[in-house]
Amino acid sequence: MLHKCGFCQGRGEVRRSFKLPFSTCQVCSGKGTVYVEEPVITCAFCEGTGMQPNAYPYALLTCHACRGKGVVTLKEPNVLCPDCLGRGRVIDGRVYCLTCKGKGRVEVKKECGVIR
Repeated sequence: MLHKCGFCQGRGEVRRSFKLPFSTCQVCSGKGTVYVEEPVITCAFCEGTGMQPNAYPYALLTCHACRGKGVVTLKEPNVLCPDCLGRGRVIDGRVYCLTCKGKGRVEVKKECGVIR
């Protein structure tokens, strides 16, 4: 399914600084949309921006969890991550939660038809 690129917000181009001209978005290759397998949720780590949170303001680094797309694939059924409580990041906020890989939710494993 095609979704609006989170890194360039669907514009297809990004500005690295106010002094430089716009350049082609490295995530969507200038298309403004990215392919993400359904079902999707907004990336909890970057909150859908596609940019690495807490990075230098003009560094424009792509989010490690969603790789700049702004959304991540998550199969049903799922629950809030028990380690980060759905924030997608560890306490200091600089790195994503290793349990849910920044998604904020974890998939529930089914065993013999019973959800645990």
